[in-house]
Amino acid sequence: MVAVTGNDQTRLTLAARAIEKGSAHAARVGNITSSANLVRTEVIVQPKAAQAATLGVTPQAISDALRIATQGDYTQQLPKLNLEQRQLDIVVRLNRDARLSMEALKRIPVQGSDGTVMLGQVARLSLGGGPAIISRYDRERNINFTIELAEKGLGEVAQEVSNLPSVKQLPEGVQLQKHRRGRNDDRDVQHFGLAMLAGVLCIWVVLVLLFHSFLHPVTILSALPLAIGGSFVALLLGRYDMSPPVLIGLVMLMGIVTKNSILLVEYAIVARREQGHGPLARAGRCLPQAGASDHHDDDGHGGGHAARHHRLGVQRHLLRFPDGDDGAGWADHLHGAEPAGGAGGVHLCG
Repeated sequence: MVAVTGNDQTRLTLAARAIEKGSAHAARVGNITSSANLVRTEVIVQPKAAQAATLGVTPQAISDALRIATQGDYTQQLPKLNLEQRQLDIVVRLNRDARLSMEALKRIPVQGSDGTVMLGQVARLSLGGGPAIISRYDRERNINFTIELAEKGLGEVAQEVSNLPSVKQLPEGVQLQKHRRGRNDDRDVQHFGLAMLAGVLCIWVVLVLLFHSFLHPVTILSALPLAIGGSFVALLLGRYDMSPPVLIGLVMLMGIVTKNSILLVEYAIVARREQGHGPLARAGRCLPQAGASDHHDDDGHGGGHAARHHRLGVQRHLLRFPDGDDGAGWADHLHGAEPAGGAGGVHLCG
């Protein structure tokens, strides 16, 4: 929606009609409607300042007399008819024929300082046309344009309207206001950014409590910048504007990416814990290995037996068990492990 504002109703109406005509030819959009086109016939009352001042009649008194005579008094001031099950308002006003007669309206009594006088004595009444709805923005009258975007984006249409000659040459005292939806979208994007930041921080705190680590949550949330960046690239390629549906889609995308990252990290942690993909298992596989039948020690034991004792000694040195614990339990476990290398081979961990 685009709006023009100003204090002079005549200049404002002329400018609005010029903008509406130019927008229909230049913007190549759908239907364009303006609140200035909503005109209806009305009775124009112009007070006679000199006579009204002499008789002590105020504009408020003229307004109240016309309102009560044509529409009735306010609901809270109307007399009531009390029935058994309900209460009815009693509205007193002129009948339809009198309301349509200018002569009857001129004879409406108006309260003055020295008594009542007829409306025709203190005001001029005439028929004319005026806007059906008077709207204001920042205490100035405004005329709103509703433009069907068709296949164009809101920002593109607003830019084309701003470049119209009728907009660049507005009469004095008339200004073009930015479309309200655009202002609301800018505010929504700012609030959405703050909400996203707060949400990411809350997710990080929950993940720290869940994994008991500060590193795993960072690993999980590192996928968010890539996902959001990819979504912006898709919006640019598709030439879509930033809108509330897009923001909702970003929230859903963040949730899906975070969930998948949590599952991947959790599966990796479980695999390392249950399947032995850790430093202890790598130490058992990467220590020196020897064949079991090619070499014999002095006691007649096979070379494989000597190699296993040598490997266990190195493992005890590498694992650095606490004082008082020689790692016998771990050694027995590793003693029964199958050699990972060939005969006489030595394997080094990278």
